Amino acid sequence: MVVPWKTTQSGAHNMVRIIGNIKPEDDYTHELGPEENFNESVYFNFFDREQNRGGFVRIGNRANEGYAEMTVIVWNPDGSALFYYDKPSISDNESWNAGGLSIDVEVPIERIRTTYQGEALLMTNPRDMKDPGSAFKNNPMKPLMIDLTHTAVGPMYGHVGEPGDGNEFARSHTEQHM
Repeated sequence: MVVPWKTTQSGAHNMVRIIGNIKPEDDYTHELGPEENFNESVYFNFFDREQNRGGFVRIGNRANEGYAEMTVIVWNPDGSALFYYDKPSISDNESWNAGGLSIDVEVPIERIRTTYQGEALLMTNPRDMKDPGSAFKNNPMKPLMIDLTHTAVGPMYGHVGEPGDGNEFARSHTEQHM
C-alpha cells in the first residue's frame, strides 16, 4: 500500500513580511556552530481538508554529533496513523535533507516544499505508541510519499539574539503561518 500525498497549501502574498530583526535568508540553514550539541531544526504541521488528513514533519541537524533527527507522522481519516522516526547520518549543516525527508526553501519567507519518500509504521491504533517496541513489532511498515508546498499566509516573526542577551539557545527562531 503506497500512501501518496501531494497538495499545495496556498496563501495570500500580501501577508508576507517580516516582524523582528531576522532576514529572509534565515529561512535557510545557518553556519554550523562549534557547540558539541549544535542543533538546527525545522518543522511543519499540515492539514488537508479535502483528504481529511493532517500531519507533522521535523528534521533537526546535529552535524557535530554526526546525525539528523527526523520525524514524519500522518493522521488518517479512519483514526490510523503513519509514523516514522530515524537518526540518519549527516556530516554538515548545508541543508535539511536526511532519511528521505527534505525541506527545500523555494522562495524565502514565501514558499517552502517538504517531501518525504520512505516507509512509515501504519498503526490502526496510534495509542500503540505507548509501547514503541511493541508498536514496531505488531504493526506493518508501509511505503509513504509526501510532497507538500507551503505558501505563506502571514508574516514571519523572529528575532536574532545579541551575544550575552540570554537568547543564544534559540538563535534565529522564527514562526510563520503557511
